[in-house]
Amino acid sequence: MYKTRKENYAASEVKDKILRARWIDICTRKTKKPPKCELCRYEFQRHKKFRFTNWKLPRVSHRDKCLHIVFFLNLLIMIGCAIATVMCFLSDKGQITKFPKNKVELTTEEIITLACGVMFFVAFFIAMTVEIKAKHTVYKLLMKFIMHNTEWAVDPYDRTKDTGYKGPPQLV
Repeated sequence: MYKTRKENYAASEVKDKILRARWIDICTRKTKKPPKCELCRYEFQRHKKFRFTNWKLPRVSHRDKCLHIVFFLNLLIMIGCAIATVMCFLSDKGQITKFPKNKVELTTEEIITLACGVMFFVAFFIAMTVEIKAKHTVYKLLMKFIMHNTEWAVDPYDRTKDTGYKGPPQLV
């Protein structure tokens, strides 16, 4: 029923370590500087670890999901147009010199390049408009995802790494 002094001390020491680690974790999440002890100014070392299991996904509204689907579809259209344009440029080598300077007809490659340029512009415009309309952009959601699934590990105090430690106080 009753704990001895030694058991109480051990339990409070474990609780103190947990609270201290939690306090360091909460206080330094948003800062870039390493956490420091308020009394001795010892800099605690911390490390980021990305969780690869049990991911926490950010909440996204149904409207934003639809807008992001439209964004990715337009992104695919833009990639397809860019690839088609490059392929047309590669297949059009040396054909410019065959035709006279005052030609009126367009070749198939030129028509595809022109159509891809127009489609690329329209897709880009729609993609940017959709991302502006969304409450949270794809980039914000990606950053939230990374932040939710990153765990900070704080190394415990190590006297050998503490440059300010001078040993126990001397009694005179």
